Amino acid sequence: MCIRDRGIVIRDSIDLQLISTTIEGALSEPSLDIDNTGNLFPGIVILDDIAINSPSSNYSVWLEGVDAQISGLDLSGDGGGMYWKARGSNPSSISDSVIWDSPSHCLDLHSHSELRATGISMFCDKLPLIDISTVNFTDSSLETRSGAESSFYLNTSSHLRWISSDPILTPESSEDDVIVDIMWMLDVHTINQNLLNIPMASVNISFDQFESDVNATQPYEGRFTYGPFIGERWTAIQGWSTINSAYVGCTYDEVHNTSQPTQLDGDSTVFCRVELSNQPPFILWDSPSDESEYSSGSEIVFDARQSWDLDFDELTYSWASSIDGDFSASCSIVSSNSSLFIANQNQTEPCLTDGSQSITLEVCDSEGHCVNETRTIELINLPPVLKVGTSPPISSWGTLYLGETANVTIDLTGTFDPEADQLWCWASASYESDPDPDPDNPQCPLQIVRSFTNSDDGSFSVSVNAWDGVNPAESWTFNVELYNEIPIPVMEISRTGETSSDWVALTGFDTTDPEGDEVRFEFHSDIDGLLASGSSPELPEWTGTLSKGTHTITMRASDTRAEHVGQWNAYSEILQVSNSLPNVLISNPISGIYTDSSELISLASTGSGDWDLSCSELPDNGSGLLCNPTAITSRDLVSVLWESDKLDDPLGTDWEVNTRLQAGAHLISLTLDDGSGPVSDQIEIYVSDSAPLLVLDSPIPDVQVYSNLPVLFDFRRSVDMDGDDFSVSVSSDLQGVILDSKSTEYWYSDYLTAGVHNLTFLLLDQNGKERIHQQKITVLETGPVAVISGMSDGQYLPPGQAATLSATESFDYDNDIVLYEWRVDGSLVSDSTTLEMTFQPGPVRIDLLVQDSRGDVSVGSVNLTIGSSSPEVFDLMVSVLRVEDGVPTEVTTTVRVQDADGTTETVRGELISGGKSVAMYFYDDGTNGDSVVGDGIWTSRFSWVVTGGSWARVEVFAIDGDLVSPAQVHTVPIVESDNGGLESWISSFGLPVLLITIVSLSMAGVAYSRARMAEIAKDMEIIESWSSFDPRELDEEFDSED
Repeated sequence: MCIRDRGIVIRDSIDLQLISTTIEGALSEPSLDIDNTGNLFPGIVILDDIAINSPSSNYSVWLEGVDAQISGLDLSGDGGGMYWKARGSNPSSISDSVIWDSPSHCLDLHSHSELRATGISMFCDKLPLIDISTVNFTDSSLETRSGAESSFYLNTSSHLRWISSDPILTPESSEDDVIVDIMWMLDVHTINQNLLNIPMASVNISFDQFESDVNATQPYEGRFTYGPFIGERWTAIQGWSTINSAYVGCTYDEVHNTSQPTQLDGDSTVFCRVELSNQPPFILWDSPSDESEYSSGSEIVFDARQSWDLDFDELTYSWASSIDGDFSASCSIVSSNSSLFIANQNQTEPCLTDGSQSITLEVCDSEGHCVNETRTIELINLPPVLKVGTSPPISSWGTLYLGETANVTIDLTGTFDPEADQLWCWASASYESDPDPDPDNPQCPLQIVRSFTNSDDGSFSVSVNAWDGVNPAESWTFNVELYNEIPIPVMEISRTGETSSDWVALTGFDTTDPEGDEVRFEFHSDIDGLLASGSSPELPEWTGTLSKGTHTITMRASDTRAEHVGQWNAYSEILQVSNSLPNVLISNPISGIYTDSSELISLASTGSGDWDLSCSELPDNGSGLLCNPTAITSRDLVSVLWESDKLDDPLGTDWEVNTRLQAGAHLISLTLDDGSGPVSDQIEIYVSDSAPLLVLDSPIPDVQVYSNLPVLFDFRRSVDMDGDDFSVSVSSDLQGVILDSKSTEYWYSDYLTAGVHNLTFLLLDQNGKERIHQQKITVLETGPVAVISGMSDGQYLPPGQAATLSATESFDYDNDIVLYEWRVDGSLVSDSTTLEMTFQPGPVRIDLLVQDSRGDVSVGSVNLTIGSSSPEVFDLMVSVLRVEDGVPTEVTTTVRVQDADGTTETVRGELISGGKSVAMYFYDDGTNGDSVVGDGIWTSRFSWVVTGGSWARVEVFAIDGDLVSPAQVHTVPIVESDNGGLESWISSFGLPVLLITIVSLSMAGVAYSRARMAEIAKDMEIIESWSSFDPRELDEEFDSED
């Protein structure tokens, strides 16, 4: 069995045998995968003559929990590697196998209590592994192709016995409880001074180390192979031992000798020689065997020629019978020394009389040493030997199954009497009495024919007997089961001819049932299958046709009894059916018609066909064709060929062909050929020139397309049947010329405006012949497509930089966009085609909505990330050059704040003098002394009162969320006051100034409030105007601009 591209996977199976199996090119590894770890019962897997040739990077063979007997395993293909973990319930073995490695493994053995490996050849780059196992390798080899310095790798509690095998390198191990023994055999011969092997000598073998003494008795051959014995031992702790020596001693007839020491570094042969005195001979008596029994007066061969002597002495033989005494002299002597003779050979008076007797053989050598042996034989009148055969045969369980009216033939060929006495032979049923043999008329025919129609019971036994007139009759008995017989078919065949279209009649009118039961019948053909079936009173007949070929026609007959279901008698005849020739007829068109080269001509073959074709395999179940309607498959291959005498290529190979013909007078032929010779029919067709013919693959008539997709114009298959060059033009009633005088070598595409187009295709050839084709195509309007340009999605924008976006690349294939809307984070900000804005730091989403005149909309979006910046302060200025100690002084302090993202809303400061600190608040809103709103110049104005110290220190900083700018610092010197102090200043100047200031500020506040209210009112008017915005007004504005 050869398996290609697949492996073998076996799970939990025992008593399984894979024999002579090859696995090639398995698509997955391992190629052979057996896992018995889930099996509850122990058992053996047998692998014999297994070849695996499949690529492998790991293991080609995986045996998990498997006890196996493996022989003839070949892993010498592209990949190798074998993993084998034993279950341990039964002994395992592997022999006569070749194992190559894979890139990662060679031979890994696990959990083997006593694995025997014989004749194993290993080729390994990777070291073979032995784990928790005892393994015996005999007559094996290990080649490490990469020149490794080690042989095996041994894991915990492992023992390797390397027996009578090729040399190996030092093993490797990480454990201390591992052993490697190199072992050899000793072939011990015990010989005498004549160099003859001495039978039954005693042998003792002792050793320098490792092995216990061996004491044994040699076999009769005088030689025996002992072992294996340890020659060297390697352990992980001590390494290699010294080579062991063996000492062989032998003893015979109380004479002892010891051989020279033998080093156990290979299989050795030791000859242990004993100098003996003259020894008696040895008897080897071939025949007759002890306890043999012979017929009275029969020939007996006495043969002791193989007897021999250690000293090459001449031997003499004497034979004595307990009845006849020394009888050999009166028998036919064959050898001169009486070692061979034949008793009772061609003698009227036998030299051995009948009866049980002891035969004693004595053999003596020329030195007078004698030995003897006694056997018992018996010569008696033996009963006949009965050999019986039957037809029909007896089953293996000893029962003859026979029809109720049938005969059995009992064959006695081979029955004989040992003394050649005449015999009486007969057969009787158990319901009959045995006959009384006539003593004066012995009869033993070679065949006895019997029937058992007079049996009352369908089950009985039959005894076959043979009697020699002396001994009791020999008898052999078998059981008989009578059964209702089925009829024997009688078939007649008649037919009208010998071809497959001729009618055949099969009849079985003379078929009857032996017991008169109704008859069932079937007619079969080994080619056409079941032809007919039925049962009485239906007549057994069939009429029909047979497919061509050599048929075995079989009639099967049975009866209608329930127990005979599926039982048949059969009769067959061979019937040769010849091929039926095809019938050919061109049914359309009629011969002599006129047409032009553009017209599609239908060529029909109604009435044509072949009876050997199955109608079921023809178009429309063979309607209109000659075919066999009852055939399941065709029995012929019929070729169909339409041809024109004006064309090199055939017109077609179908039963019906639609084609165009070039200009000219054509002779059209239809040819059918079933292999027995072509048959043809012909007609004439006259063809004139024509305009080119349009074959339009795209667009299809009345198709609907969208305006945003190009329309494919594919007329590449258009043709001019006259071979003229021609061009194709396409125009539309809505769009004008679309394609002008184009070649048919290419396909074309173009966009069409929305609407119903009446397309006109004009084909014009080089001779001015033209053909016009028209068809409609509906182009549906499509929605706009919003496209944002200027900024890309996910773009980063530095803080403070304006974003400029454009909607001008948005488009609509119907050119009817009427509205653009920009939204920022969902809020409408503009309805123009462009947008330019600055944004606060962080993510921002900008959406563009475009809408066409039909209300279809499209939305495009971009997401931007706006960078943030930290504030900085510059140009800190104080309005005074000095301040007087303890004198209130109105001071204006300004600072320029710079923040690219414009998000700074707080500026603070601190006035420090005399160890005291006063908070300063800055404004850029046009109040508290600030001149211009939002100009980036922040102002603080209030009255300073400083006391103590020489300097007043001003520190100013800007705050933007969590960010604080570095501070700007300014110092103002503090000087001594020149007047009476604060009280005198207030009394003389401060109070009037204060009153004037309050009045001025009140008036300014009223004026500012009124101005502010006016500005708010204007803003509200603008906002209200936004809420009433109508996009149609914008459309009208665009239209007016256009």
